[in-house]
Amino acid sequence: MYGGPSLNALTVSDMSVLFQDNINRDVTSMKVCTDYAVTFVKGIQVSYGSFNGDGEIINSLNGNKIGDLDHNTALCTIFYIPRNQYLAQLILRYNDQGIVSVRPTTDQGKSASYGKQP
Repeated sequence: MYGGPSLNALTVSDMSVLFQDNINRDVTSMKVCTDYAVTFVKGIQVSYGSFNGDGEIINSLNGNKIGDLDHNTALCTIFYIPRNQYLAQLILRYNDQGIVSVRPTTDQGKSASYGKQP
C-alpha cells in the first residue's frame, strides 16, 4: 500500500512499521497529515506514553514517521486517545494513488476521519 504521492518511496505492507510492538507504553495519540485540499494522506505518526494519576501523559515517545508530517507543507491533526481507552480500529482507505483517508476509533467509540471522505 502506498500513502499518497508524498509516500511513493515508502511501501507500507506491514502495520509494524507504524505500530511498534516492543514499547512498554500505551498508544496515546495519532498524528495524521493530509494535503491542503484534503484529498490524500501525506503522513502518519503514532505516539506512545503512560498516564499519571491526573490523566496527564508522561514518558511520551514518538513512533516511526511515515511520510510528510511538516505543518508547513501539510494539514496536520492529532487524534488523542483518552486514558482507559485504546485504539480498537484503524480504517485506511486507499486507491491507486495512495491512502485517501484514515479513521481511528477507540474501544469506547471516540473516532475521527482524516482525508477524503466517500
